[in-house]
Amino acid sequence: MATLAASGKRTNLLDEYQEAIQTDGFKDFLHLEGMAIRSDAFLQVVPGLLQTEAYATSIVERSQVWSSKREVSRFVELRLARQAALDRENPLDLNCILDEAALHRVVGGRAVMKGQLERLLAVTHDRSNVSVQVLPFEVGAHAGIDAPFQLLEFEVGSPIVVVETKTTSAYFEEDEDVDRYKSALESLRTQALDAQASRRHIQKLIKDCYT
Repeated sequence: MATLAASGKRTNLLDEYQEAIQTDGFKDFLHLEGMAIRSDAFLQVVPGLLQTEAYATSIVERSQVWSSKREVSRFVELRLARQAALDRENPLDLNCILDEAALHRVVGGRAVMKGQLERLLAVTHDRSNVSVQVLPFEVGAHAGIDAPFQLLEFEVGSPIVVVETKTTSAYFEEDEDVDRYKSALESLRTQALDAQASRRHIQKLIKDCYT
């Protein structure tokens, strides 16, 4: 992290949305995400970089972290602004293994959830730098069952693992720790549906539950 900090690069989101950032830990995360060239994650909710505004608003409102509509609105704006990382000159390579539970939890109501699932289909069709694999229920216990996590890689410096909680973020950069999370990712990829099968799974869910 010291090597990355010494690079002098800094996302302008830190200035533009300073009042919406609740913790120093999230400032660190924004800095790291802005510099990353690749993100591999196992998540139990649709990643912020792929969320619709309506889905993001429901998630943020229910988090009980922000106390006013203004604060909720600004943090949602920040979350949507982060999505520019997928369209920049050297776009972030995003690879997400998504727990099937995230597809069935009706966040914000049926219309909002349908829109979010359609967003997943659209973004994985339009962008070669975005991949979503669904980890189906029938897998049972798996290598990520204890907590979601994200592995960020950079042009300069070593990979960093991020584990987020409600109040802070933990960062792991020792080789032994990073290797364990890399191993977990490989195990999860093997158990998850591949990208095309995942798209078909989402399409079927929309047809069966939201039409």
